[in-house]
Amino acid sequence: MIEFLKRLFSLTADTTYRKRAGFRHLDVDVEADKMRLEHHGGRDGAREVPATDATRAGTVEAEVMELGKNLLQENVQHYEQEYQSYSARLAALTPQGMLSDASLQTQSLLSSIAELPQRHAAHLAYLRDKVAKAQKELKLFRHDNGLEERDANYPDSKIFQIGFMVILLVGESFLNAVFLAEGNQFGLLGGWTEAVMISLINGLFLGAILYWAVRWCICYKKLANFFGVVTVLLVVTGAICFNLLVAHYRNALGGEFPEQAGAIALRTFVEAPWALGDFKSVMLLLFGLLVFGLAAVDWSLMDDIYPGYGRITRKNIAAHGELAGFHHWLVQEKLQGLRDETDDIISKHLTLAAQAAHEDLRVLDRMKTLNYRMMESIDNIESGINRLLHVYREENRSGRETDPPGHFHNDWKYNREINFHALPAAREMPPIGEFTSVLEPLQQELTKTYRRSLRTLNEMNG
Repeated sequence: MIEFLKRLFSLTADTTYRKRAGFRHLDVDVEADKMRLEHHGGRDGAREVPATDATRAGTVEAEVMELGKNLLQENVQHYEQEYQSYSARLAALTPQGMLSDASLQTQSLLSSIAELPQRHAAHLAYLRDKVAKAQKELKLFRHDNGLEERDANYPDSKIFQIGFMVILLVGESFLNAVFLAEGNQFGLLGGWTEAVMISLINGLFLGAILYWAVRWCICYKKLANFFGVVTVLLVVTGAICFNLLVAHYRNALGGEFPEQAGAIALRTFVEAPWALGDFKSVMLLLFGLLVFGLAAVDWSLMDDIYPGYGRITRKNIAAHGELAGFHHWLVQEKLQGLRDETDDIISKHLTLAAQAAHEDLRVLDRMKTLNYRMMESIDNIESGINRLLHVYREENRSGRETDPPGHFHNDWKYNREINFHALPAAREMPPIGEFTSVLEPLQQELTKTYRRSLRTLNEMNG
């Protein structure tokens, strides 16, 4: 029970079947404890099992023998696999064997190189059509709108324009907050809230509308021209009226009834729009109109001034970039990667060819070691199984009142014949020229296949 608990809570791995060079070896002490051979031997001996006249091994003995049989069968399988691997390696250490081995390893890669253009032909055709459509659309747009003489003008990045817009809005908000804080029931905080709203209306709303209206004014379509002119007049008038109303509102905040500033400002704006009262209100009006105009200019710098010209130009550039990017990936990464992988295999075989004589001796030495390890594993398992049987039988004898069966004196031996392969005879390696003469055509085939696929991909790219 104590030993069982030790194994149950042990943090170490079970090392019953240790491996040595891939062969299973038997740890007798651990296995005897695992199978509880002493316990079973004493119990069976007290029951006179197996009987004195028994000619066959008992249940526990059969389990031990089956263990030895299974371990040896596994080792024989490993031995055969290793031997076949070494035999194949020796067969490859000849010019024709090396050509066969290299051809086998590169066959799928060469096929992938040859089939690469066709595999991606549909997507390349789609991208080419996309480029052709974008080019045609741009050409027609420039022709229809009289833009053949100039390219679209827009910034690569809008960070500068956005930053300038932020400075405009923050600057106007600060000035408005100072002017509107006086008389505001919420003080500077209330002035800031109203100031930010005024800045957003001047810069982001009215400025953007003026920008789009000017674009419509220069459009070749007559209806768009008319709509643009009307919108310019309306938005400029709206901007003036809005900033006048803000100036009147500032005056009302400084009056006797600041809590009614909105109603008073609206009334005075209707009755006498240009009666601003003092210089600060005039400054507020002028600065608001300045921000309105600068915001419109800033909006115009974010894209080409002609409506749609920047968008359609970027669409054309993006289509070309997508085609170029996909072609670059096919050539530089996919095709070149397959070529490098294939070239590495051929180079590896060329390197092996230069070391063929040394490699041949090394493989023969490993095959000799393989035979030795197999014989060693047979001795280990047979002697180990007999020691396990001895543990069980000794306990069985000590618990019996009758004589043990006669087969207790017999040792266990693996009853299947193990075929040990004879070592191949040493051989003289051919000169390096014979190896390179069969590998060079494979290298030439790789070069031809690569160039043919590269030429096809370039033709598909247009």
